[in-house]
Amino acid sequence: MYNAIHIKASSTLTLISSADVDWASSLYDSRSIAGYSIYFGRALASWQSKKQHVVAHSST
Repeated sequence: MYNAIHIKASSTLTLISSADVDWASSLYDSRSIAGYSIYFGRALASWQSKKQHVVAHSST
């Protein structure tokens, strides 16, 4: 298998990443969901969304 990325010499590339977590948004089990995305130029290179294993508890 051969994989390659072809980039034009005149292209301006940016690497953009973002991440977010929502705190205990699941009403059923009070677990948080975390996720991230990574863009290479305008193309989505990687992403993931995952429900946390630990139940969130308030500290107040």
